[in-house]
Amino acid sequence: MAKSIPEELEKLEAQQKKLEEKSKRLKHQQQYKTRKEDARRKIITGGAMIAATRDGMVSQALLAHVLNKYVTGKNEREFMGLEPKEAASSEGAGEPSSE
Repeated sequence: MAKSIPEELEKLEAQQKKLEEKSKRLKHQQQYKTRKEDARRKIITGGAMIAATRDGMVSQALLAHVLNKYVTGKNEREFMGLEPKEAASSEGAGEPSSE
């Protein structure tokens, strides 16, 4: 005997809920993997820059400039021994304008 329409709908809704849960779980797994890979990339890049500076391939001044420019978080700057950034940075002052 064929299932009634309400029974069929209930079955389909249950399947849909399972699929939505699986989709959500897979998205979270992908996000976790992406974050983990990004962190690993940053660690490897940082290690390479430190080694290149130690070996003289990258100047200490260049590394200091890169850190000063791209490390923007207050806690991160403090950890790295960098001066706090001013709200309205005077970076570029004294440099010729590109106008």
